[in-house]
Amino acid sequence: MVSSFSPPPKRLASDVEAKAWLDGHRCLCLRSAIRNLSGLGAVGAGGGGGGGAVINSEEFLKFQADWEKVAAQHVKLYMHYLGHNSRAGELIFDQEKANSIALQAKLDSITCEHGDTYIEGIQPCFDVLKARHFDSSWNWVRQDALLMCTTSSLTV
Repeated sequence: MVSSFSPPPKRLASDVEAKAWLDGHRCLCLRSAIRNLSGLGAVGAGGGGGGGAVINSEEFLKFQADWEKVAAQHVKLYMHYLGHNSRAGELIFDQEKANSIALQAKLDSITCEHGDTYIEGIQPCFDVLKARHFDSSWNWVRQDALLMCTTSSLTV
């Protein structure tokens, strides 16, 4: 009998041969799995169908809660060992939230005192598209001449 995990005896020439070989091995694997399962049922506890240990839902929930507590203790221990605070992110968030509230209070007081027209009037109006770039030599000569005139008048 051929082992269920043996390679084909020769190179398979076509898809049809490959599918036939896989189907044959699938049947062998299924037969051995069924044989193994039926053997387990006979060894099991007196006609119970080969099932494992049975646990009721209350015991399972208690067991799960205990394991979650143990996992939380391990995480806390590792965080302490590594020198990390598990609440560091929460503390930073609380600090940033307090800063945001303080800044919003300042903005509200400025808006109340001066109004929206004042705040809109003092906004920057710089536009990148309107910026001038002096990147040719004749522009640099003009810039140098302007600097010479302004510095010479300051030194006199």
